[in-house]
Amino acid sequence: MSESRPKHKTYSPEEIAAVRQRLAALREAEDLSYRAIGAESGVPAGTISGWLVNKYAGDNGNIAARVERWLANRAG
Repeated sequence: MSESRPKHKTYSPEEIAAVRQRLAALREAEDLSYRAIGAESGVPAGTISGWLVNKYAGDNGNIAARVERWLANRAG
């Protein structure tokens, strides 16, 4: 028997917005391209660009979790 567990924590719209804001600030501060972020984070560049402007139609919580994990690992 396998348990059904969520792949990531459930993010509120406010939490997703906060992760977006952190990524946008880092992108601007370090002049990072979507391609560079995608290569480092494992999230496709097209997904990152759509997600940052709240136009991503997929699981925004999943992307927030992946970006947040990448941001934490990057900060060391």
